[in-house]
Amino acid sequence: MNLTRAIVLFLAASMSVTCAGGSTGGVEYPANEQSFDAGALPSITDFISDAKSGDGTIHAQLISGAPPISRNPAPALTIAAGGFTIAGGSKIAGLNAGSSTFSRVLLKVNGATDYYELTGLPGASYNTIVFTIPQNARPSFTAGVAVSAGSTDPIGPYVPIGVSLTPVGLGDVQVSLAWDAPSDIDLHLVLPDGTGVPGTSEIYYGATVDTASQGKLDLDSNAACNIDGKNNENITFQGGTPPRGQYIVRVDNWNACGQTRINYVVTVNVKGQATQTFVGVFTDPGDRGSSGSGVPILPPASTSTFTY
Repeated sequence: MNLTRAIVLFLAASMSVTCAGGSTGGVEYPANEQSFDAGALPSITDFISDAKSGDGTIHAQLISGAPPISRNPAPALTIAAGGFTIAGGSKIAGLNAGSSTFSRVLLKVNGATDYYELTGLPGASYNTIVFTIPQNARPSFTAGVAVSAGSTDPIGPYVPIGVSLTPVGLGDVQVSLAWDAPSDIDLHLVLPDGTGVPGTSEIYYGATVDTASQGKLDLDSNAACNIDGKNNENITFQGGTPPRGQYIVRVDNWNACGQTRINYVVTVNVKGQATQTFVGVFTDPGDRGSSGSGVPILPPASTSTFTY
């Protein structure tokens, strides 16, 4: 790169920071204005394998190339994305645009090419999104989220979400649960019996290890409303042998701990199959359930969650 070119790029970068606080005429700058070589960078899919709306009705489109650059001050966001983040799990992020409304979301990862775009969200000042982390994701990265009022309107500034993965068991079968409020939500996994249909063996907080298969609940959170901020649970067979057959996942609101709305997402990883995610919401105070409790997580027209 010659000196003149370097000076031009430096001035362009400086202007992008200055213009963020002033009028830009509503311009969303194209991706090719980024100064790095996108072909030399990892894809966002190395960090985030999927994204969708919080209610699960809108799946993000993966767009090839460098993410668009924003030089617009609005819509500006605040983001709530607490709790642990685990490899092979998913994360819920609440997006608040204050007095502005938005129906489009862009999701990028710093230092990566490609990005996700969600369009057609309800035009509102608050929406939630869910993004999923692959089992082989890098241990830490920074995502960025920006929104716009409509599908063709300019985006506001990207807001960073720092992600540091908490180590958990992975393996051929991994089921995880994440939620977005300080509540005691429990993950249950019903294992297949000797005939391959869901049986009576169940992994949950009251039976954390299945001796025969070595399946175990290796991450528990907020037990009896002793809030630890993890907001994740994980069941894995790493080091063991998952039984072949049909499994049922259940999610139980043991105690809402005073919360009136709890969004949750279940992520299912099975070797050789596409990752599945299921979203839901609790608005009840909780049932203090035990074995057999909870809402069954079932794909449409199915009597089991997945088959291994």
